[in-house]
Amino acid sequence: MTGETTSLHFSDAHPPTQFYVDAKFANSLNNQQYEEILSRLFAFTHNPDLGSDLGSNLQHYCLTESLPVSSVKDLFKTLLIVARGATKNKLTGGQLYSDLQRLGLDAGRANLFCQTWKDQSEVSDQFSKLDLKRLVDLEWKFGVTAASSELHRVGNCYIQLKMVVTKDSKRESVLMELSLPQFYTFMHEMETAKLEMGT
Repeated sequence: MTGETTSLHFSDAHPPTQFYVDAKFANSLNNQQYEEILSRLFAFTHNPDLGSDLGSNLQHYCLTESLPVSSVKDLFKTLLIVARGATKNKLTGGQLYSDLQRLGLDAGRANLFCQTWKDQSEVSDQFSKLDLKRLVDLEWKFGVTAASSELHRVGNCYIQLKMVVTKDSKRESVLMELSLPQFYTFMHEMETAKLEMGT
């Protein structure tokens, strides 16, 4: 089926031809380049303040990787529309994967996008559950994945958080392991909370 006759889950509108072009371009990237673009994309979705420097940062990245700037920016826009549509329409991972496959994204790339999107959504859900609780203590550890059954995860940074929160005089420990983009999201949430409290 062509894009003109196929409806997708993330949007009621039929996707423009550019979406298919961008998926083809994404398939041509090496794993590290694709992962870096996803990392920047999901960092931006949870911290729109990064938008002021986003264009110049993407351009600099493209120059260092010898990638066409316009193609990377188009891909970024397309993936951003897909991610926001998936969140807005509360898609399942399977629905999102199906949409990405229909756009022409290869299975490995579609799977990584879905997993990253799911991880980001779970972090946002965890943050929202903490809203009604008071943070008493926070411990964190920084690490790098040395071995994994998934090759693309080797060398990735992660942060383990242990938060002690209270609600109605009851203490509770909340444990989380965050990727670097997720950690940036967490820091943004904490800064926002700090500003709202006026401290």
